[in-house]
Amino acid sequence: MATQIIRPGGSVKGYTWNKCYRIDLIRKHNLKFDETISIMEDQYFNLKYLEKAQGSFFIVLNLYITTSSVMTV
Repeated sequence: MATQIIRPGGSVKGYTWNKCYRIDLIRKHNLKFDETISIMEDQYFNLKYLEKAQGSFFIVLNLYITTSSVMTV
């Protein structure tokens, strides 16, 4: 999973918005965003989280789809 997060063009990416996390794991290990990092801090958080997690998986499905429409008068 880590290689999919850090690899350019990887399928998972380093963002936090497209992942689910166990809050008990975050609290147990006091995981937080490093506020001294101004870029890619979400990728760093994900790697720290994966160090503590016993496993991970990803689903290659669109589980959330947004649409937009423009109303005309």
